[in-house]
Amino acid sequence: PEVVQAPTSVLADGRIPAGSCRFVHVDASHLYEHVAGDIQVARAALAPDGLVVLDDYRSPHTPGVSAAVWEAVYVHGLKPVCLTPEKFYGTWGDQAALTATLLERDWRAEGFRLDEEHINGLVVHRLAWDDAPTAASAGGRRSTARRLALDLLPPMVTRAVRRALH
Repeated sequence: PEVVQAPTSVLADGRIPAGSCRFVHVDASHLYEHVAGDIQVARAALAPDGLVVLDDYRSPHTPGVSAAVWEAVYVHGLKPVCLTPEKFYGTWGDQAALTATLLERDWRAEGFRLDEEHINGLVVHRLAWDDAPTAASAGGRRSTARRLALDLLPPMVTRAVRRALH
């Protein structure tokens, strides 16, 4: 793979063939102008069934990201698939197919809560830690340290930790 260290806008020069990516993760500048441009580069790069993930879409210190993300939803046809506290998952393709894949997984068994929202005429799911008390958690609540570790560790390590705890 080629590593490009530059503003995302340089990727609009054709070096990424249109429709060639199944997954694009945007986590760069927090300025509205940059993120709005990043989203358009991602849109051009994504395959019809592709998924874009936008980081920091609701952080208090990144209002430019929020503005660009929701503009993409309401003006440019980006369809939300799943929202987490940190990330926005969306597509310009078949939102229903991606949602069906999301719902195949037993999120509750993994300690998550999956809530349903309605945004711009679409059903969107919010994924968050389930804060309901469990018998296995000390004092009926997960420790902050455990939740933070599971949030920050790579997914493979997180799954191994969860398996070991259950």
